[in-house]
Order: sequence, then structure tokens, then C-alpha cells
Amino acid sequence: MNKTNTMNMKNTFKLLAISCIASVAFSACEKKDDKTTNDEGEELITTVELTFTDNISAKATTFNWTDADGPGGDNPIIDNITLSKDIEYQLSIRFLNESVTPAEDITDEVREEGNDHLICFSNTSNMTVTSTDKDSNDLPIGLTANVNTTGAINGFFELELRHQPGVKTGDCELGSADIDVMFPINFN
Repeated sequence: MNKTNTMNMKNTFKLLAISCIASVAFSACEKKDDKTTNDEGEELITTVELTFTDNISAKATTFNWTDADGPGGDNPIIDNITLSKDIEYQLSIRFLNESVTPAEDITDEVREEGNDHLICFSNTSNMTVTSTDKDSNDLPIGLTANVNTTGAINGFFELELRHQPGVKTGDCELGSADIDVMFPINFN
């Protein structure tokens, strides 16, 4: 087995382990008088939707992370993100609770409570992500971002919605995770 195959196997095992952890560890912010809360009084986020719009062709492509039964049940279904290399994209993110009908779009709450929320990005691929939306204190929220891809590599793209009431400074270490998800990603 060559070094590339070994690396790909290690990345696959890493993705499976992280997916299992993420499906158990995610939760959402507390919301008073919300009828779509779980037993702990927190909203349920069952779907994270990423839409990448190519700045050249304006073609939009959507990828989902979905855990329809919530934490502790079946493993989430995770789309593989495929983007073109050396392209700039506009990224928009939605958070949904699809365990209720109609589905609840939690994105609006994150936007309205932007001073208490921060979306943090990390990846092992050749891309940079820069948030473009700001809260009233001129700190990033992360529901929209510019994404630049360089080179061609397979890896992972992780995003974490941080709940940071009263402590938000733009630092991803503060507060608690509402949800933390990881997508496999590759460039063509």
C-alpha cells in the first residue's frame, strides 16, 4: 500500500470518528417559549445546509449534514463537498430543525442574536474562509463568507456554531458549541 492510500484510509477513519462524535455532541441555543425544543429546553438542529455559489458562473451548489433523529440515534447523512480549485465562492449557511412540520429555520435566530453567535471554520484542505456578515459590534457572525480554493486536495471542512452570550470577541474558544459538523471535501 503506498503513502497516498494510507493517508486516504486515515482520513476516512478520521471522518467516521468525527461524524460519530459530532452527531452525539451537537445541540442548540436555549430559546424561551419555543415549542420545538428537546427535553433540555434547547432547540434541535437536525440539518446544516451549505450553499456555495461560484463567482464566475454564479452556479449554486448545496451540501447538507443531516441528523434527522437528533443526537444519540442514527449517524448523520453527510454530503461530500466537491468544489473547483482556484475559484472564489460565496458561502451561505442555514441551520434547520426538520423534526417538525413545517421545518423551523433557526438561521434567522442566529442572525437576530448575532452578538451572541459565531460560526468558526477549520479545514484540512487548500481553502480560506472569511466571514462577510457582522453583528452590531462589528464582529463576524459567519452565516455568509467568501471561500477561496487553491490547489487540489482532499480533506475536511468543519464548522462550529458557537453560542457566546456576553463573551463574544471573535475568539472561537469562548462560549459553548451549539453544533459542530464536519464535511469531507475535495477539489476538482
